Amino acid sequence: MKKLQLIFLILFTSFAARSQDLLCSWHFDTLLVAPNTDVVIPADSGSQDGSATIYLDGTNGSSLFNTATGGELSAFGGSTVNDGRTTPLATLSLCPINTTANGKGAVIRFSTTGYENPIITYAARNTSTGFQNQFIEYSTDGVTFTRCDTISGLTTTFVLKTIDLSAFDVLDEAANVYIRIIFDGATSSTGNNRVDNITINATSTSATDIVPPTVLGANATSLTDIWVRFSEPVGASAEVTTNYTGVGTITSATRTTGLDSVHIVLATPLTFGVADTICIANVADVTGNVMISNPCFQVVFGTLDVTPPTAISAWPANLATVKVKFSEAMDNVTAETVANYTGLAGIGSATLNATLDTVTLALSINLVSGIADTLYVQNVEDTAGNAMAAMQQFVLFMDTSTTVANLVITEIMYNPAESGTDSTEFIEILNNGSTAVNLMNYTITYGTSTHTITTSNVVNPGDRFLIAPKAVVASNFYGVSFYQGSTFGIGNNGATVKILNGSGIVVDSVMYDDVAPWPTAADEGGYSLSLCDPSLDNNAGSSWSLGTVFFSTINTHDVYADPGQGCVVPVDNTPPVVDTAFATNLNTVKVVFNEVVDNITAETIANYTGLAGIGAASLNATMDTVTLTLSTPLLDNVADTIHIAGIEDTAGNVMATTQSFRLIFSIADIIPPTVINAWPETHAVVKVKFSEVMDNVTAETVANYTGLAGIGSATLNATMDTVTLALSTNLINGVSDTLYIQNVEDTAGNAMAAQQMFVLFIDTVTIPKALVITEIMYNPAESGTDSTEFIEIYNNDVVSVDLLNYVLNYGASTFTFPSSLVIAPGEYALVSSNATAASNFYGVTFLQGSTGGIGNGGATIVLLSPTGLLVDTVTYDDVAPWPTLADEGGYSLSLCDPTLDNNVGSNWGLGTIFFGTVNTHDVYADPGEGCSATADTVPPVALSASLTNLTTAVVTFNEALDLASAQTTGNYTGLGTVSTAVLTSSTVVTLTLSTPLVNAQNYVLEVTGISDLASNVMALTYQFPLMLDTTTSISEIENSNIQIFPNPASDVINLTGVSSADRIEVYSNMGMLVMSREADGNDSVIIETSVLSNGLYYINIRMKDGAVETKPVVIIR
Repeated sequence: MKKLQLIFLILFTSFAARSQDLLCSWHFDTLLVAPNTDVVIPADSGSQDGSATIYLDGTNGSSLFNTATGGELSAFGGSTVNDGRTTPLATLSLCPINTTANGKGAVIRFSTTGYENPIITYAARNTSTGFQNQFIEYSTDGVTFTRCDTISGLTTTFVLKTIDLSAFDVLDEAANVYIRIIFDGATSSTGNNRVDNITINATSTSATDIVPPTVLGANATSLTDIWVRFSEPVGASAEVTTNYTGVGTITSATRTTGLDSVHIVLATPLTFGVADTICIANVADVTGNVMISNPCFQVVFGTLDVTPPTAISAWPANLATVKVKFSEAMDNVTAETVANYTGLAGIGSATLNATLDTVTLALSINLVSGIADTLYVQNVEDTAGNAMAAMQQFVLFMDTSTTVANLVITEIMYNPAESGTDSTEFIEILNNGSTAVNLMNYTITYGTSTHTITTSNVVNPGDRFLIAPKAVVASNFYGVSFYQGSTFGIGNNGATVKILNGSGIVVDSVMYDDVAPWPTAADEGGYSLSLCDPSLDNNAGSSWSLGTVFFSTINTHDVYADPGQGCVVPVDNTPPVVDTAFATNLNTVKVVFNEVVDNITAETIANYTGLAGIGAASLNATMDTVTLTLSTPLLDNVADTIHIAGIEDTAGNVMATTQSFRLIFSIADIIPPTVINAWPETHAVVKVKFSEVMDNVTAETVANYTGLAGIGSATLNATMDTVTLALSTNLINGVSDTLYIQNVEDTAGNAMAAQQMFVLFIDTVTIPKALVITEIMYNPAESGTDSTEFIEIYNNDVVSVDLLNYVLNYGASTFTFPSSLVIAPGEYALVSSNATAASNFYGVTFLQGSTGGIGNGGATIVLLSPTGLLVDTVTYDDVAPWPTLADEGGYSLSLCDPTLDNNVGSNWGLGTIFFGTVNTHDVYADPGEGCSATADTVPPVALSASLTNLTTAVVTFNEALDLASAQTTGNYTGLGTVSTAVLTSSTVVTLTLSTPLVNAQNYVLEVTGISDLASNVMALTYQFPLMLDTTTSISEIENSNIQIFPNPASDVINLTGVSSADRIEVYSNMGMLVMSREADGNDSVIIETSVLSNGLYYINIRMKDGAVETKPVVIIR
């Protein structure tokens, strides 16, 4: 073929530079008759196909032709004269009519950029009373025209006419050329002049294209769509379906905007995975060069499935039902053959679901709760006939007991010695119960990381489960097997580790720290935290010790841990030591050891010498302190010495040396006094309460009280334990101040041991402070316990507020704040009915309120000042417009803007921070930190449109819209002029039309350019076929019986009205086919979309009659 093209080039090189090229042609094959005749007609072929235009609409220097029936313009039969196409067609022609059109002109606009010497040819005929003359004028601006020719001699049969413009240099290389044809001489209302096959050729000022087009390739993008790519722009012949052979019936062939590709739609689909052949012939480029070869290309869509299926997982849905999930759609016969499922005591039936990927086994003999069983799956085939390659085995375990499993977090390696990688971090979980526990669907959270165990992992009593962020590295390092958890670090500076069962109930929780009493060597010192005794409280740092087994040295630190084996306690060979000995009175001495000691030697009186007489020695319950009762008392304020020796620890190690301690006890008061409290009684008076009777001189010394602006006097009361400070400068209302107290002595002359500080705050204003109830977790997902309920109070004022004696009522519960709690402007107070549980779960501090529940079905919350003033009140509900997911859906109610009315449900949103999963519900809340709203980046979607009458249309969207763009009439086209567009609700726009629609006529409404409240503009133009027949009072939309819900959707989409559908396809927003299935003839279809990510998708419903309806749907989770 390349040789043949070279011959063409050689043959035509001598004259190719001056050949005539086709700029544009009009053949009028699809022109409509009056009253629907077009008055603006683009060219249908040539290099200016679609851009060169004929005007009869009063613009560009043309006249406005009346297209009404009996008017001045219509379409009559055409001719093949001057039709240069491969297959000439005598269909229709453009026809001016009527004496009223005498003197009116049609304008042809085209460009001669790159060309000169344009020549216009066309076929024309008239009737005896029609137009006898055509006056030809030219222009380059469409305003000033120059007459250059007259066409006459028309007959009643078509003849070829030519307008040679080569003599007019101004028309060469012109960006725009306007040729006006003025019709004249008609003598009756039916007199006419037909014009057909208008062709404009010109001489290129550069070398002319004489090279025929070639086909670069062809490929199928679906079973009904083929794309053919050419080497250059091609003409109208590329849209002739008979030029494509080899495949089944072709519905249409359409060129792309660049004219170098053709989209072919097949009426007869390809066979999935089977190659077919398409051959292309007779296609010409835009300059008329016809293909010189007829290439054929293999096209295929999809790949034949030869891959055997696998069972992804199997699990008990309940004790009588087991689910088996496969990797693909399965054959219903083999999938429902009970013999393919073995190992269980009895299987009654096997049922394949609608999406053909999951089998439900109904058991004839139930599983035993808390006992593991094994299921074997084999011989099941996919829909392509591929059988499973091998038998697969699944361990099934289900415990329906409501008792929470006795799992204990017993080891945490939270900050190893590596630099940054933390690749040897891990968590150990011990089954401290008496029955096996399957960890499938359990959730492990550490720090901000969450991981749900998706496979069966049975932990027997006494066994341990190990989970690590980097399981492969940890397994290699420690030499034991780890499960891969969340890949994020556990938390270097202390964090909370939780275990939640499949119902979301907290099984165990540890809030560890990197400071004492937690062993600090676990913080990058090479050691793990290790809980040797699982019966101890693992939230107490003193219960934990350090790992004991040496593994390696990293960054100069030896690594010690005990993964999977419990503590390895070293042999105790260290003798006990006495930490201290002291007299508590003249008759009693305490001796404190550094460890647990043996009770026999510890209570042997002979081991304690030096004192005048010891009557008894008694070891305490913790076995580390001995109380000596003296038979001869010590002397008041006289020193004595005790010697201790011969005491053993519980490992039999005897004290290495005798230890001696000096004892002295004085009956006199030698204890320094302390200040118990200080508070403002008024703005001018402050009270200071001491722990004992005080010396009046130092107590009334004003200099011992500092920090306030001015203190006039200090007066000690009659009982000598309280001082009244009279202020010379009053406290400022509503503003906290600080009082420092020092050097005050008691009556024995003991001075205060250290300075003490007290924050003073008083507010006597009768106007309540701007405290706002901003978050309510009123019905969490737990079953009955509601341990994570809470109320959040926000200080929206400009001054600090002390909540002492404020009252909080919720439901039937009343709570009075019992102590000082000052919240600064912009800060929060958190109150919970179970403060310990809430603090552990959310990781922030809650105040213990009334233990009564907040109210699951809606209630009133009231906040009162200490004087009984109403500060804030909210009456919430569990129905719209209040966010309903807050009612046992896992979410809190959250008021993002504290300036809004918090009694209006629409002002509230939902919590946004994920904390864990409870009873299969993810928990989202924002305690103590306001809303953490995620930015809206998803454009709005037009869901539907309908006609309520011939002048009103209604468009419904999937979210609230921006008012300005929603009410811009130019964003709605296809129904004529839209006079008004009114946003009648946040998601519904009502359109009023200037001109009524034609009854029972089909229209297509196009919607574009609409923004949502986050300024996201619609990504696409949405089209809605509309028709209204007022004679039947029925508004019809093409295939309007097809409904899709919910929309937006999450994991499932329901389609109804699709009984006549042939195929259902799902496309991404980028046009990629992501899902396809044959319709089964049912009226309702369920599509599982759990595998699709969030975003905009389009569902194509291909009907059996060839029609296609597209429905947009948004996936949001």
